[in-house]
Amino acid sequence: MCNNTQLLLSLISGLLGSIIGSLTTWFVSKSGIKKAFTSSLDLDSKKRERDKEREAELALDSFRAEAKENLESLNIWGTHRGKFRFNVYSWNTHKPLIKLLKPCTQKSLLETYSKMNRFNTLIDYDLRVPHGLGSKDAEIERQAENIRKSLEELLGVIGGTDEPHPGGDSGCVG
Repeated sequence: MCNNTQLLLSLISGLLGSIIGSLTTWFVSKSGIKKAFTSSLDLDSKKRERDKEREAELALDSFRAEAKENLESLNIWGTHRGKFRFNVYSWNTHKPLIKLLKPCTQKSLLETYSKMNRFNTLIDYDLRVPHGLGSKDAEIERQAENIRKSLEELLGVIGGTDEPHPGGDSGCVG
């Protein structure tokens, strides 16, 4: 009888040990999986945030280059009195990304590009009408000067110049 009791006790001990070991392994695995999943979500969230910042910086670089190009075109136009359209490719391409930028940068971009689009519309109209009929030369020149100021302010805001434009906030970029 003693052997049967020992055998029964050994079987019960083994069974309890297996159950305890299985439960411990299950809880540890569950905790590890939860930590790994949470860590993976955090890394993914950080990566998406870095990607957004990178996209916003690329958009700002594009806006800077386009503003400098448009300002140079305006300087040439002012001396030669030729008619040109402002380049707004960066605006058309990166417009959805401005929501990632600071409000003062958004405002400056919106104001400048709306003025340039108005100017381009005036140029389109002026080039379609016969010379002398409905000429918009005075309005075009007035708009060009407004845009020059806006472009200079925009470059001050987005850091496209070495020194901020008076009234611009060079700390307001992204």
